[in-house]
Amino acid sequence: MAKEFIAFLGTGNYGTCKYGYDNSVIETSYIQEALIKMFCCDFTKEDSIKIFITDYANKENWLNCDKKQADGTMKENIGLQQRLAKLNLQAKIESISIPEGKSEVELWKIFQIVMDNIQPSDSILFDVTHGFRTLPLFGIAILYYAYYLKQIQISGIYYGAYEARDENNKAPIFNLTSVFNLMRWTSAADAFMHYGSSKVLSELVKETARENAGSKQAATSISEITNIMATVRGKDIIEADCFINCNNKINDLKKSGTYQAPFEPLFEQILNVTNQFKQDDPYNFITATQWYLDNNMIPQGFTMLQEGILTYILCRVGLDYTNFQLRDITRGQLFEKSKKQPTNISLDLQKKYSKEISKIALDPILADVSHLFDNIRFTRNNINHGGFMENQLDAPTLKNQLKLYLSQTKEFCAKYPIS
Repeated sequence: MAKEFIAFLGTGNYGTCKYGYDNSVIETSYIQEALIKMFCCDFTKEDSIKIFITDYANKENWLNCDKKQADGTMKENIGLQQRLAKLNLQAKIESISIPEGKSEVELWKIFQIVMDNIQPSDSILFDVTHGFRTLPLFGIAILYYAYYLKQIQISGIYYGAYEARDENNKAPIFNLTSVFNLMRWTSAADAFMHYGSSKVLSELVKETARENAGSKQAATSISEITNIMATVRGKDIIEADCFINCNNKINDLKKSGTYQAPFEPLFEQILNVTNQFKQDDPYNFITATQWYLDNNMIPQGFTMLQEGILTYILCRVGLDYTNFQLRDITRGQLFEKSKKQPTNISLDLQKKYSKEISKIALDPILADVSHLFDNIRFTRNNINHGGFMENQLDAPTLKNQLKLYLSQTKEFCAKYPIS
């Protein structure tokens, strides 16, 4: 992985100041020179420094030229090209011509030129200080695009605040990398909330673990939730320990104060999802099914809904919903009510669970919900056979049916609450 320094060079008559970052102070009229001295001295022959310039910037600031001073006299200005050459760096230094960016067509041409000069997987250090109006902002958009398309790494995004000079003519350099990370966080949080995927979000949280205490633990808990939901681990969903743990880790992260304020709403969005699940609550199957529906995870939704109804009935009559034999008995009794046919419960099971069977059979919810349960069973079976059935259902129908059956299940739960 090579390193690249990328900057746009403007056309202004830049004054000399002392650019400062951390403990480094560089006196120059070019922010690019200051940043290169601070961050690029260890660049090797495999690395590069790329300065994007318009024809006018080339004349005014890349090459040496005479410039008018405040007192009206003319003085030779040593251009950035010669200044960088004097640094005797190993890295290749390039000036790359771009159009002015005065039209949409020119902007997209700049986009393509910059993209063509970013190599896959390289580590990019980007200076956004100068350039014609929209170029710095456009440059960040290019970086975001290249981050996903070319899997580049962002080592830093910097802005030299010449206008913020103090009484000693010292200008701060701002590290704007967190702005880029905020864009990544936004995308990752959106993927988690709307598509049920935490892969990018977890990787991003882990990436910042060194700077933010508790990040690694939060990332692990978010990944755990996604894995549990993706594989429909019903017992874990009902118990909700993973959701409670995730809430605690994110709240700890918020309290640490190590993230900038704009990240706060993103944390809140994640908590809005995880806070819906309650500890040891059979109603969690409703919340989970809604989550599957919202995230277009239809097969998981049908599995959760069918198995959730069994869980709900067993919890209503005070029986162990994790007991597979009791679940099978409940399933059989629902089938009996729906099809008006006796179930084949073995004599051994009838003897072992005689009291439990009576409890289940006497619950009035059984007769009411049996037809719905059978409809869910049929549709789930249709899905599990991959649509290779005589009465196969298309994708939109499956989603609409899940939405309908979830709504009907909510009505039954409201009619037959757990006391």
